[in-house]
Amino acid sequence: MEEPLRHLINRHYYGLPDKPKKIQQISDIISEYLRSTKSFLDEGIEDLRKLSEVSQAILINHDVSLDAVLQNLFDMNIEGVEKIRVSFLPGYSRRQLLGLESHFRISAAFVAGTIYKRTEDVLWAKDWYHNALKAAIVLSEFEPNSSAEAFAIAGDAAFELVHKTAYRVQRQWRAWAVECYNIYLEYNRRLKKPDSEMIGEVQLKVEHLQ
Repeated sequence: MEEPLRHLINRHYYGLPDKPKKIQQISDIISEYLRSTKSFLDEGIEDLRKLSEVSQAILINHDVSLDAVLQNLFDMNIEGVEKIRVSFLPGYSRRQLLGLESHFRISAAFVAGTIYKRTEDVLWAKDWYHNALKAAIVLSEFEPNSSAEAFAIAGDAAFELVHKTAYRVQRQWRAWAVECYNIYLEYNRRLKKPDSEMIGEVQLKVEHLQ
């Protein structure tokens, strides 16, 4: 990663500028990098994490298009997971490495979900589900709240697949959706959290599926 891009993501890691024109400029620079990079395995893991975070903030909060490089962004997050697993990363504890893995997994899930919503391609819905589920399992070791939220995300992907797959497999996706949602709801019940809009939505989805 060249220094101008590294400086850019470090500068905007904790927040994007207010002006849409500035955000579009950032988006264009990130898009060019993602298009021109064939493999991300040689990049620094912190550079990839910060780039992933900034890219996700753009997708979530601003009406600027990264559509042309969504596949590249997904690949970058998956290669982030691969780098953690195959590379020696000195100075990181096991918990820190799991935290990095869960970050890339949940980011990959978000990108896959975004592509699915654009295309309605069920293969992307499956990537959405599997990456969110893997993030939830990793996070369950040390961040139960984030794990529960990741299970809810996996449940959302499975919920979509109930309605988009052949009848013979709908029952399995229905079961997986209910299981993920119930893990999320049970966690919130144990903490006696007050009902929120998200909890209410999940409860309605479970009722719909049963």
